[in-house]
Amino acid sequence: MKTVRDAWRVHKCRFKKKHFYRHKDDKSRWRNRSNLVPDDDFLKLLATWKKKSEKRRCSRNRDRRLAQKNMHTAGPKSFAVIREELTNENPDKEPPSLAKMFEHTRERKTGKKYKESYDDTERKITEMKTYVPDDGECQPDPFLGVMGKEYDGRRRLFGRGVSNKKLKEVNGTQTSYVVPGEILESLKTSLREDLRKDMDYEMSRRNKEQEEEYLKRKAELETMEKDIENERELMREQILTKFLERLPPEVVKEYLSGS
Repeated sequence: MKTVRDAWRVHKCRFKKKHFYRHKDDKSRWRNRSNLVPDDDFLKLLATWKKKSEKRRCSRNRDRRLAQKNMHTAGPKSFAVIREELTNENPDKEPPSLAKMFEHTRERKTGKKYKESYDDTERKITEMKTYVPDDGECQPDPFLGVMGKEYDGRRRLFGRGVSNKKLKEVNGTQTSYVVPGEILESLKTSLREDLRKDMDYEMSRRNKEQEEEYLKRKAELETMEKDIENERELMREQILTKFLERLPPEVVKEYLSGS
């Protein structure tokens, strides 16, 4: 059921991204609505999405987010994938320690600017590297010695929703959380396909904008050419009229009868 729930959440996220965030207004969203959803249901979805997008986040959650000092820099990559990569890089294929995971997921790129200060994180990484347990203390990992005990109901540095009970169910008594290879490959394939579709859509949108801009410029040039030609014709008529006014009447009469 957890797999079905996660797949449903991913589907809802992608569906909203495609039919809500990708378009600027409800008119465009309605024009590009999905054929798989009835019109009445899609109208309800638009109303729900718009209401949620305008609703502010809970002040308590915002305060908690601002209070965090050691935000990870792993981006969208899950901790399970990072843990698997570090395990494969280890010659003995041993899972990384919590201290290693903390240091690896808090690395910062040179030259890139970050909103949060790195001083507190750097200090804690140094403390983990030099951590020595007190006499009689049985501390399995320097991370726990520096950061304190785990919070009830979840495990840090393992990803969202991971607890001791779930870890034991997946890996017995092991403390690492490893995602099966076929699931990882399926996720990578799905992400690559979504990325390819987004790139195709972006290229199509840009080509369409360029084509519209070309047709607009072409129409403007054609209008300018017609205006110039009309001006030339008007000037020729004015010049001819002034020239005929200067000629004797009999010459003008003869010219007009001959034309």
